[in-house]
Amino acid sequence: MTDSDFITVDGRRFHHVWLRDNCPCAVCRDPSSYQKIHDPCERAAIPAAIELGPDRLEVTWSDDPRPHSIRRAWLIANAYDGAAPAAAEERVAWDAGTLAGSPPAVHDAEAGGWADDLARWGFVRLSGLPRSALESFVASIGPISHYISPEPFISIKVVPDGEDLGLSSHALSPHTDLSYMPHMHPLIVGLYCVENDAPGGESIVVDGHRVAADLEREAPAEFALLCRTPVTFRQFDPVAVYHFTRTTPILRRDRQGAVALTFSHKNFSVNLPFDEMGPFYRAYRGLLAKLKDPAYQHVFKLEAGQLLLVQNDRVLHGRRAFDPRLGSRHFEAFHVSWDYLAARRGFAARAALEGAGARSAAT
Repeated sequence: MTDSDFITVDGRRFHHVWLRDNCPCAVCRDPSSYQKIHDPCERAAIPAAIELGPDRLEVTWSDDPRPHSIRRAWLIANAYDGAAPAAAEERVAWDAGTLAGSPPAVHDAEAGGWADDLARWGFVRLSGLPRSALESFVASIGPISHYISPEPFISIKVVPDGEDLGLSSHALSPHTDLSYMPHMHPLIVGLYCVENDAPGGESIVVDGHRVAADLEREAPAEFALLCRTPVTFRQFDPVAVYHFTRTTPILRRDRQGAVALTFSHKNFSVNLPFDEMGPFYRAYRGLLAKLKDPAYQHVFKLEAGQLLLVQNDRVLHGRRAFDPRLGSRHFEAFHVSWDYLAARRGFAARAALEGAGARSAAT
């Protein structure tokens, strides 16, 4: 069961220093925050006694006469010896054909299940959400990110001389939001429909992962060019007196190997040597052509009281042009860090595990 610097439990090895640092008992963890009280420099990792029982491991350390009790289930769940890599979050790559027969459900905002669909498809539609309940619903996900406005919700409707193309009736090609912010992290984009009775104005979503995968398979050299070439996204705001710029490749791989996108043609510019500009634009046009291809687009018209949530660095969103003379199209937009949704989805399972570890010291 023991060796010079580790213990073996159910075929899994645990270093003494790891056990001392990660022990979940109430002596080692603050009971309210469940955070570590001590660091490895403060305490020795030399066991004076070790007892492995049917359901727990008890270790008495050389500098502490109290036994530290750890449940075997907690140890195995946290084992690092021979552990399989963490499973990637379920993502379903899709195009128009994938969704034509069975599009993702429009969820009732008060019911569950929508967060799983958002993680699976990269977007989700919610209904039955009155404007008066919008702020509390968003708060149930996480705090709103005030990137471009001190107000929590950004009104998107036709505004004379608006500072963004979104404040016109023009079509918007599929894009990611806030491409021009220099220190951007993964976001949820929310688009709440206040009214939408103008002809046109249908919403468009495109799975950037599917587009990127097809581009890599069909044109690997162009894909590689878009992964390594830095371009600049700009936002000039004469009203708020800001000029934001961000320089980054359009495509980049995340830690799971999936491709994240930063793309907004209305904000895009590029400055390359003459001999590189032609090849770059061939690759850029190839990507843009796929994003605008109906074969990749899921198109629908949001109704008043409906909410569209989009995983910003995976699914691009846009809209068709509309006629403001014959009706109104008014949305309210907001942004929430994707980290909050991921943390809420992972909380229940981890809370049960950590709770079991914390309870082990009291029994």
